Amino acid sequence: AREGEVSELPARFEVLGQLMGSLLSPVVLEPLVAALDDEARAPDVLAVLRFLPAGAATTLLSWLPMPERPAARRALADAVVAHGPAAEELAERLGWADEETALELLHVAQSLGAEASWPVRKVGLGHPSPAVRRAAVSNLPRELILKHRAELVPLLASADADVRGPLFSPFIAAKELSAVAALGTLLRRVKVDDTERRRVIVALGTLGGPEAAGVLRQEYTQAKDEELKVACINALAHAGDEKARPLLEEAAGKLFGGGEAKKAAQAALKRLDYLKKAGAGT
Repeated sequence: AREGEVSELPARFEVLGQLMGSLLSPVVLEPLVAALDDEARAPDVLAVLRFLPAGAATTLLSWLPMPERPAARRALADAVVAHGPAAEELAERLGWADEETALELLHVAQSLGAEASWPVRKVGLGHPSPAVRRAAVSNLPRELILKHRAELVPLLASADADVRGPLFSPFIAAKELSAVAALGTLLRRVKVDDTERRRVIVALGTLGGPEAAGVLRQEYTQAKDEELKVACINALAHAGDEKARPLLEEAAGKLFGGGEAKKAAQAALKRLDYLKKAGAGT
């Protein structure tokens, strides 16, 4: 009898496989996913979705746009996470997804780990929705930002402060010289408040180099606010820009007035003199 039972095992497994596969059919999944919008039934539905057979991630991703409640979409996204989705598939789907679905795809991608999520985030950076672009750069670890500088440095000039903001400190702390061009573009083309403008001016002085100095000189000549002029003077001094000497001498030599900008220019000239003697000017 036992030998007969063993001989029947392949057939039984085949039937079991068919039954498990049927759980992924639209007839079964559509009412289950629809039930996620019912808060009372959602926990039981999630328990079922988490125990679907292998290959469920691809199938569940197809249903991600269906729930109407944001909490239901997030619950379905978490069910996808439990089935180990592939980053490549997430990236492909995000390319044509609507905003709500794209945000959930990025949520799923973050569960894969920072490096594995990059292909999905990269697609998200080009999505038409500002919310998706912001989510694509959120919580990016510093090492990943620096590793993918080619794609991320240009975003320092983004008109969206929530996109450029998370990238600023990592690149400046790493003294990423390729950031200078993007920061110059930001100052020329994007309307930023004085606080951020001063922050960028200080960063340019920290980065230094001829290109940064050129941006700072232009900022100085265009600035109307004295605090901004002082920030530019200090940044030019920090950068050791000899080409700024005529501007600084003019500001330092004013007979009447001049205020804080005059004092800053006088101090800047002393620094330039010191750097010139030390052979460290630009």
